[in-house]
Amino acid sequence: MSAHSFSSVHSTGTILWSPLFLPHILNLQKRYITTDLAIASQFKSSFSWTLYDYLKAHYGYWHRKLTKEELMRLFGVEQVKSYQANTGIFKRKVLDVAIEELNKY
Repeated sequence: MSAHSFSSVHSTGTILWSPLFLPHILNLQKRYITTDLAIASQFKSSFSWTLYDYLKAHYGYWHRKLTKEELMRLFGVEQVKSYQANTGIFKRKVLDVAIEELNKY
């Protein structure tokens, strides 16, 4: 195990490093995605960010079946009554907006 001490105007500390950390650190890349900010920063809708991140996280899946409820939860709109009652409104105001922006950039 090795240690590195640091200090700044506001704080001091020590970082301990052990080779036992390496497998955990390497495993992180399987659990997180990277977002291309050059693309994502162009999005005007939060729905586009959500769809972009979802698609990046599931890259390689050729077919993925989601229910309307799962999609609404994914986009954080499960409490919107008009989307619950009318799939067309949900598609037009959430899905179509996200898909259009993704295709644009």
